Amino acid sequence: VVQFLDANFISWGALANRGEGFHLASTLRVSNFPFCAVVAPASAGNLAVLRQVRGNFIQKLHSVLKCL
Repeated sequence: VVQFLDANFISWGALANRGEGFHLASTLRVSNFPFCAVVAPASAGNLAVLRQVRGNFIQKLHSVLKCL
């Protein structure tokens, strides 16, 4: 799993009350924190949320990767 993530994913974090973090949190309509999502590029420069992850992060990430 680690090798797959290293080769195919970018991890990004920000403060949700400033700059890019605020913009992305607003765009994704985040209401609770901490928040983690797997996103992919979509048309016209938008992002598609593939999965929002809460709780046991590793178990849920593994289920997302099975869908790829």
